[in-house]
Formats: sequence, structure tokens, C-alpha cells
Amino acid sequence: MSISPKLANSTPFERNGGRWAAAQHEHLRYQLDVLARLMRGYPYQLKFVIAAPADLAELNRMVDELEADRDRLILIPEGTKRDIVQERGL
Repeated sequence: MSISPKLANSTPFERNGGRWAAAQHEHLRYQLDVLARLMRGYPYQLKFVIAAPADLAELNRMVDELEADRDRLILIPEGTKRDIVQERGL
């Protein structure tokens, strides 16, 4: 199973003036018990979207809390344009 836990960089504070959607998203984006249950129940990989080097601290905290196998991590640079993805992927 491919599981994509959401880091804080995914919260839509900028969109729609950061109204309800951001608060709801932030409240629901990291549910440790749900993620742990999926990881126990299925062969898994964890995919994380990285927007900045600072995201790695949050990723490491999540991986530690989940006791996830680091060999099952996929890190994806955030971006919608090739030059941005290449820049963030380095």
C-alpha cells in the first residue's frame, strides 16, 4: 500500500484566505493510529512531499513515532514545474 502522510507544508493556509479548509486539514492531516494500523495491515511504502530542507525534521519525527522502516520511504520534491522540482530535488 502506498501511504502519503501529509507534512505541515501541505496545509492550505494561503488558499481561500486560510479559512476553514486549513484548520480542518491541519486537524486531520496526521493521524498516528490510522497510519500505524495501515502499516501493520499491509505491505507499505511511505511517500512524503518535501518543499524545503526544514521538512526533514518533521518527516524524521513522524517516521520515529511510527517506527517505520526507513527503507520503505520515498521522498518527492514538491513542485509543478520541472525547474522547481529539479531545484528542490537536489
